[in-house]
Amino acid sequence: MTNDNTKNVVVSSRVRLARNAAKIPFPQKGITVEEVAYLVKCADKAADFEHQLVFMSDLRDVDRQALVERHLISPDLAKKDLGALLISDDDSIAVMINEEDHIRAQCIKNGFRLQECYNAIDRYDDNLSKVMDVAYDSEFGYLTACLTNVGTGMRASVMVFLPAMTFTNMIENFLLIAKENGLTFRGVYGERSNPVGCMYQLSNARSIGLTESQIIENVSGVVSEMCASEQGLRRQLLSTRKDELTDKAYRAYGILKNARMLSSGEFMELVAYLKLGMAMDVIEFNDVKTLDKLIIDAQPANLVKIAKSYSLNADQRDLVRAALVRHTLENLK
Repeated sequence: MTNDNTKNVVVSSRVRLARNAAKIPFPQKGITVEEVAYLVKCADKAADFEHQLVFMSDLRDVDRQALVERHLISPDLAKKDLGALLISDDDSIAVMINEEDHIRAQCIKNGFRLQECYNAIDRYDDNLSKVMDVAYDSEFGYLTACLTNVGTGMRASVMVFLPAMTFTNMIENFLLIAKENGLTFRGVYGERSNPVGCMYQLSNARSIGLTESQIIENVSGVVSEMCASEQGLRRQLLSTRKDELTDKAYRAYGILKNARMLSSGEFMELVAYLKLGMAMDVIEFNDVKTLDKLIIDAQPANLVKIAKSYSLNADQRDLVRAALVRHTLENLK
């Protein structure tokens, strides 16, 4: 086990900023095609990195869902035709245009790197403020469609893998602790989504009355404590239930390596045991990054795109998923 408590617990970090143009109604109040075109122009001008611009009206439903699965757009934007996505070539920066707010810009990075995410998206925000008159109030801060985002307009979130807390039924206790500290838990796809594969998203619940630095410090502090608790529970499981965990990890590997059909739910349950086995050194593999990428690739819409067949039914997706998993595990280190 590593001394770095965040390793094999924190999957990724993200900082998102919500911004609105001062003289344009919020999206839910009615917005014109011309106004969205203006927002797209501003978002594009603010980008000082290599990127591409994608209009939602040009995407099929499966393409939109694939972007949701990759955490590049929200389910809400996926439902809209009047909207766009600006995305950096390395996928680290994504800017949603005409979602709940006019512009929602995010930076996402692997591991526990909230400050790096903030630095990158703050630079984009500075550029945006030079080309767009941003809605701002001297008393309340940045004005947003949802009151919980008023203030900094910032949401700092961390994706965490908490199998020990989940398997020992301790997760609810830590959810309460997070809530008491002004944080909220969601599933991996944000609001209204459920946790899968022992994966949770932890973020600040509000932004008003706090500075960006305070939000990052608060989220980082709670995440650090949660990681330490998760690692402590893993050590406890290792000392009391090592044989059981080793068996579950190898059984999961055996099924994943040999199955001919895998549903999304079964895959996520099995890969959680395999990742836990890796984290606790009870199984010989340690390539967690490959598994994290596989988790995204094995989601329904991304599977369809990988297979290059847009007419797959559920059973056919399960066949493709199993084949993808087998191929990936053959090269696992």
